[in-house]
Amino acid sequence: MKYDKEILNKFLTEKVAIALPTQEEWNEFMELLESETDLVWESGNTPTELNYWEDYKEETAITNNFKHSDLDYRGLGYGDVSTYKSFVYEIIEFKELVKDDEINLADKLKFLADRMKDEKEFYICGEFDICRFRNFKLMEVEQDGTEIYSSLSLNYLLSSPLRLKPQWTFTEDEKVILRNLPEEYKWIARDKDGGLGIYDERPLKADYMWVLSVGSYMFNSYRNLFQSIQWSDEESCEFRKYL
Repeated sequence: MKYDKEILNKFLTEKVAIALPTQEEWNEFMELLESETDLVWESGNTPTELNYWEDYKEETAITNNFKHSDLDYRGLGYGDVSTYKSFVYEIIEFKELVKDDEINLADKLKFLADRMKDEKEFYICGEFDICRFRNFKLMEVEQDGTEIYSSLSLNYLLSSPLRLKPQWTFTEDEKVILRNLPEEYKWIARDKDGGLGIYDERPLKADYMWVLSVGSYMFNSYRNLFQSIQWSDEESCEFRKYL
């Protein structure tokens, strides 16, 4: 089975739940976990030896850090999507983990062609590398903004996750507001209703808002400003990088 290694690694190391709305997806995911990981259920059974899909059916989700009583159990756990959202898990659909290679390849070729035209920055392998094209030549963008010619091959690009970097900008007045916030606050995001939030850790996107258990407050007195921050953003903005 072909799968996205970055998403599987995220499932193994972060607070992530994989949504499995069909019995077939449950079966495929259990087979994948059994072949590619050493994860087991709390009982010690291998992934394919137990089937809990009927308990929650279309709302079923699987995690890798099931909490049992007062003990943190590292292994397979299951529940419903709504509960995991309430506990601030990132929900990833199974179809995002396994994709058709030909469709994925066509999407990546179009993505790279678009970036050659607009020369916008994009991520490779999560946020590990930031690149952009200059006059059709691939450049790597350093943390200080300098650009160097990249030695990354086309095969590497096509075999890696690619994602456009959000194009956030702030006016000088907005920068002044952000600079005067307490230093522990680093992220800003806009909820579906247009409200702004400020966070001291990276929040997760839920159904209607960005959520974080502690260290956040609403920033609605400035909701008419910061128009580059939108609900459609796939990630929150670490704004101090732009000041």
